[in-house]
Amino acid sequence: MDELELKFKELLKQWKDETKTSSFVSKMTSTKSYKDIIDLGPSVIPLLLKELQTNPNWYFDALRILSNEDPHKAGHEGKLIDLANDWIEWGKKKKYIK
Repeated sequence: MDELELKFKELLKQWKDETKTSSFVSKMTSTKSYKDIIDLGPSVIPLLLKELQTNPNWYFDALRILSNEDPHKAGHEGKLIDLANDWIEWGKKKKYIK
């Protein structure tokens, strides 16, 4: 595991701990740890996508910011699994993940 992945996993664990009792996406995506993940830069896109494949969560704002794209399909707003699948499909097309 390289330094970037270690830092990502550390921040992701911190974010999950901070947001485990929250049901408000806006609150989850406004934490310092979420912003720190974004601050790691576009290199974490594959890590976020891999995380979506195994443990879907609200990483979509981070992915939008980091990629400057939004592949979600109409009608998928607010639907975690559908949004995750939209991003996973996008990540495969862009060759970020297999």
